[in-house]
Amino acid sequence: MKFAGVRFLDAEFFPYRADKPLVYETAYVSPPASRSAVRQTLTFKENGIIEIAARRTGQLIEKTGGLAGGVKWNSKGTTATPLLLHHRLRAGHVEIGQAVGDKLRPSGVWEPLIAVGMQAGDSWTWGQSDKKYVYTVVGFSEHAGALSATIKKTLETVGAATPMESVHVYARGIGEVERRVYEAPPKSPKRLLVETKLVR
Repeated sequence: MKFAGVRFLDAEFFPYRADKPLVYETAYVSPPASRSAVRQTLTFKENGIIEIAARRTGQLIEKTGGLAGGVKWNSKGTTATPLLLHHRLRAGHVEIGQAVGDKLRPSGVWEPLIAVGMQAGDSWTWGQSDKKYVYTVVGFSEHAGALSATIKKTLETVGAATPMESVHVYARGIGEVERRVYEAPPKSPKRLLVETKLVR
């Protein structure tokens, strides 16, 4: 196997790469934003800033399924205000935090997307307000010739009105290449809400 041996997370699974923007397409496959889609760019700026900008919106063509069924894109682009984030490596974690204010300083809330050194089956946690998130390394595979890691993020807050779960795939040297967000009731099947894929 190309990636035989011990495999573990490192900072290269979400690298700060200033060479070119990443282009993503997202499908909202379930209510309340059912059947809509958006194309976004993720661009690394100076001083650790990441800009996520919507470029085009559209509607899913198929009544069931997501991006695989095709998208009818609107002819005009969108002028929505970009989301600005900070990227940093600290205490063994690759973290992102929102940039705020005129000087785009970090908000002070940092989410640990990647925990360096974690292997399949390992997990780490993050607390935000009254919520507790658990991140688990599901396993490793391959994406476009690069080693990839699948990480499941679960909201484990007692009494949460809508239990949520998201599955993220990161390719080493590239960053996030796929994401699926589910509603995950404890006694019912999971329901896919949103899917995102890297398209170039």
